[in-house]
Amino acid sequence: MADGYAVMSPRFDSVAFAPNPAAINGAVVISVAISETEIILYPEDRLSGEFNSGEV
Repeated sequence: MADGYAVMSPRFDSVAFAPNPAAINGAVVISVAISETEIILYPEDRLSGEFNSGEV
């Protein structure tokens, strides 16, 4: 099998919304914590005749 490709992908760790519930026309604060994770993608092997014409 061929080597994989390393890709950095974002991951949402937490999301906070304050105040909850919010008032109409009131100020709100949205806090988001994001971290990057490295994932490895491997190519898929395709054989001749595996798909029908126009399927992909």
